[in-house]
Order: sequence, then C-alpha cells, then structure tokens
Amino acid sequence: MKTKLKAALAALRGSRGSGIVMVLVAIICISGLASTIMYMAYTGYRIKLTQRESVNDFYSASTAMEEIRAGLEERASDAIKSAYEKTLSNYNNPNYKKDPDPTKTKTLIEKFQEQFCDDFKLTPDDISTFVSEPGLVTITVGDLTPNSSGFTLKDLNV
Repeated sequence: MKTKLKAALAALRGSRGSGIVMVLVAIICISGLASTIMYMAYTGYRIKLTQRESVNDFYSASTAMEEIRAGLEERASDAIKSAYEKTLSNYNNPNYKKDPDPTKTKTLIEKFQEQFCDDFKLTPDDISTFVSEPGLVTITVGDLTPNSSGFTLKDLNV
C-alpha cells in the first residue's frame, strides 16, 4: 500500500499534461486582452462619430443664426428707411412743427419700433424664411421687445 501511495504522489508531482492547461490559460488571457482592445477601439470610434456630428450641428446652427441675423438686419433696414421717409415727409408739413400733441411728433426711433413691430410679427415660420435650408433646423421664438436702443429678441432657439 505504501508503494502505491508513493506512486500516486509521484504521479501528482509530475509535470505531465500541464502544458495543455498552460496553453488554455494563455489563450483565455489573450482573448480577454483582445476583447478589451476591441471594445476600447469601438468606444473611441463612437466618440469620434459623436464629435463629428456635434461639430456639424454646431456649424449648421451657427450658419442658421447668421442667416437669421442678416434677415433681421434687412428687415430692420427697411423699417428704418420707412420711418425715416415718414419723418421727412412730416417735416415738410408746416403743421407738424406747430402741433403740441406729443403722440403726433414721434421720434425716428419710436417710428422705427412701431414700423418694425407692425410689419414684422415674429413667428417661427417668418424666421425660417431667412434660413437657406429651413428643413434642417427647428426654430422656436420667444418675444421681440423694444428697448431704448432698438429691440431684444428673447428665447430664439435654433
């Protein structure tokens, strides 16, 4: 019995068959590393795509805002022209200078604000006419409020 026990212990201490176990452990480790590298590469790729889309969206919104600004400036220019023409036509009227009623003798800025508000009611459809590709942007508008130096357009989202 003692010899059988010694033979069994010697067989357990031998290195026969351990090579396949080591190869399997190495393959598992390499597979884990390869999976991790593939996942990190895919994540980097998705980040790059998201960044590219964000840059495109930023420049599209910036272009739309510039087009809206140019359209508003054109409308404001037309309103200033109209207010200036009305002011000049009133200066030719001799009763205009003598009339003490302050509501009839409005300043050029007041006439501009009145003209601009009357001719230009801000809706998303009005503003989208300024944009070259209106289907690509969604426009929401807050309100247009006159102030001492002109107008303030609040809550314009592109």
